[in-house]
Amino acid sequence: MKKTLLKIGLLSLCVSSLLSNEVNLNDPETVGELGYRAFSKDIDKLNTMKDNVGLWYLYHTNRKEWKRVHQDEFELEDAKEKAFNKFIAKNKDNKYINDTGSILLGSKFGKYDFKKQQFPIQGMDKRSYLTFEGSKYINHTWTKEKGVESIQLLFNNINDSYNFLPMSKSEAKEFIKSRKNSGGNVTRDLTIKYYYTLKEINNKDILSSFKYCKIQNEHGCYVLSSNNTKVSVVGQVNKMEIMDNKGNILHTYDKF
Repeated sequence: MKKTLLKIGLLSLCVSSLLSNEVNLNDPETVGELGYRAFSKDIDKLNTMKDNVGLWYLYHTNRKEWKRVHQDEFELEDAKEKAFNKFIAKNKDNKYINDTGSILLGSKFGKYDFKKQQFPIQGMDKRSYLTFEGSKYINHTWTKEKGVESIQLLFNNINDSYNFLPMSKSEAKEFIKSRKNSGGNVTRDLTIKYYYTLKEINNKDILSSFKYCKIQNEHGCYVLSSNNTKVSVVGQVNKMEIMDNKGNILHTYDKF
């Protein structure tokens, strides 16, 4: 089944990172680091493309050194070797795995279901993912010096049945009344907070681009553009809180 980009409440989307062991997907450098670690399962394949990978990493992380050595094939060969070893070292650790994080997602609630005594809400489902932009070093495009990589955050245990706000009829009546303005319009905005643990960092077809990594006059090696970079971060939801427009918690789901 095709995954879909979650489009609800994008303006209010943010990622909380208050503790030292929390992953912060609002930080482009963190996203870039996660992007590098998407290669961790393909170390053997990377070794077969050593020259191309080393050249790419040298060009995108140490432009000054690349300019110094790129016309001397002997110095360039040594620089590529060092750059490749740095890149591999970055991919061998398990940094970020089992780190925790949280996201705040703008949402809305629908009309009250009198039989089920609940409001439907717009939340994530099994096909949803969220996109975060990364550092300029993980990719480079033809038209933009500071190309930006993106990663997709998705959850492996989203429960669609939690996209409801349970509330008794009397409570719901007062809730609607409190959201109604003088003109009779009801503000139906909500915020959903998902707490999660990061479990996997994956890539799709990301290695194929290294096959075409060559010097292109003064611009170096063009790979991993936004069109062919498919990095996904898989999280496991631990808790889901539904909050009103003042930040008060209306309901909590904690069984996933």
